[in-house]
Amino acid sequence: MNKFSEVYISVDVETTGPLPGPNSIISLGAAAIGWDAALSQWRVSDTFSMNIEQLPMSTLDEKTWVEFWVKNPEAWATATRNPEPPAYVMLEFQKFLSKVQNDWQRRPVAVGAPAVFDLAFLRHYMITFLGTDKPFGHSGYDTKSVAATILGNKYSDSSKSHFPKEWFRHNQKHT
Repeated sequence: MNKFSEVYISVDVETTGPLPGPNSIISLGAAAIGWDAALSQWRVSDTFSMNIEQLPMSTLDEKTWVEFWVKNPEAWATATRNPEPPAYVMLEFQKFLSKVQNDWQRRPVAVGAPAVFDLAFLRHYMITFLGTDKPFGHSGYDTKSVAATILGNKYSDSSKSHFPKEWFRHNQKHT
């Protein structure tokens, strides 16, 4: 990882189920994080957050509804408030990525936790609504896997509860 040549785009999606296509992204959030040499620290420069209308042929997965959304009604209300058309959201996301890349003059790299979930949905939407998956393609970092590797943990211990408490300066609740 060359912290001087890359800017990391941390991506989080909320969805109606586990499969891109049959299920929809209902909320897309991202934050651009880069190493600021002048400050000698990591810095969040830009954020993105928009809710997305469900795809016309998609469904709300029953297991996802029961196991996550029913238990988190405030998150459902937040993720479904004022949704915008998917094509519009993806164009705005593309503008966000262009601004970040221009501001940092670095290659954007997608990161997620779990990347295999978030980035699969994001790639599906980018190809469907933008006609391209650039700048990410099929690549990205899974932050939990990177952390587990640094710590020498096995995959089953790659959860937040197994990471050092000092890694979490802010005890913010996931919303």
